[in-house]
Amino acid sequence: MVNNIVKIIAKHYIQKENLNAYIDACMVAKQKAKKGDGYIDVSYYQDIIDDRIIVMVAKWENMDKLEKYVASKEYKEMSDSLSKYYSKKAEVNFYREL
Repeated sequence: MVNNIVKIIAKHYIQKENLNAYIDACMVAKQKAKKGDGYIDVSYYQDIIDDRIIVMVAKWENMDKLEKYVASKEYKEMSDSLSKYYSKKAEVNFYREL
């Protein structure tokens, strides 16, 4: 059976000198995302080999609620605050849970 849960996996490449600040900002972003309608979970993982790679895994109830959240002022502010730490463009994929 297919459900509507959406999982986002985003691989971020962080500037070495900003790694700790980025990790702190991720924890703030996680708290803000919890307020989003349709939010299920978000977790961050640091690569063991290259600590400048941080992967975000987020789950939302459905694509409509995710899109509404991404269009919000809160998300745009949070995204802008995190993107200043990137050393290159993130790799982002969207999946539906089976």
